[in-house]
This record gives sequence, C-alpha cells and structure tokens, in this order.
Amino acid sequence: MEWRPYHDPGAVRHSSHYLPGKVLVVSAFPLNRIVIAHSIERIYRKPISVEPRFAIDALNTPDLALVVLDITGQQASFDHVFSALKEIRTHRNTLPRILLIADEAPFDGPIHIAMSADAIITKPFATDRVQSTVDRILRSITPIVTH
Repeated sequence: MEWRPYHDPGAVRHSSHYLPGKVLVVSAFPLNRIVIAHSIERIYRKPISVEPRFAIDALNTPDLALVVLDITGQQASFDHVFSALKEIRTHRNTLPRILLIADEAPFDGPIHIAMSADAIITKPFATDRVQSTVDRILRSITPIVTH
C-alpha cells in the first residue's frame, strides 16, 4: 500500500497564500503598531508597519490590499496619507481598502475620512475584532482559491 498524506478538501485554509495582497499598518505610536500588527499576524498575515511620515512610500508597495490607519489622537498627521490614498484608489479600482482605528464611537473625525473607510474600529478593542475585520475585508476583495 502506497503512503499518501492526509488531505481534507473541506478543511479551512489559514494561509495568506489564499488571500489577496499585503497589509500596511500606519500608526504614530510604536506600541499601537506592534499590537495591531501582532493581531494581524495571528490570522497568518505579515503586515508592514510604519509611522505616518513613512506611509506615502509604503503606499507604493506592490499588491497592497489593505491599509490599517490608527488615527488615535493624530488625525492632523494623517491628512497627507488620506490625500495619497484617495489618489491611489481612483487609479486602482478602490484598492487598497481602508480600515480606520479611532478613539471613540461614534467616529467624530472629518466626514471625508469616515466615508472613505471600508470599516472603522473604535478603541478600546479586542484583537479578535481587528482579526475578524481584516479577514472580512480581505475576503471581500476576491474569493478564496481552493484546490
């Protein structure tokens, strides 16, 4: 009898290979970048984490599918990022998607920021909320590839 590895065609695949694009985390606070990035890594993604002043260069990352913006108390420092994202999205058919992380609910920031976001999470939040929201956004871009 020949040995074959067990393969369950109905098993859930947890590899980032099956979800499109890269994830960019932008926050002015190093600890917030670490917490958000770590929570995204738990769903088998390897995000790129930068502070707002380096975000413009990072937005040119090939295959960028999602930008997570932690605008906690720093909305003014994100104006150039929002302008760049608006320009990029007009040329890339709504990609990258945008997830905002804000201070309080309901979001009281500028309306153009809220309207451009695909999802908004307010603090305090549990890491599983970030994971499920990122997963939902990425899955909405293209269907999962199954073999």
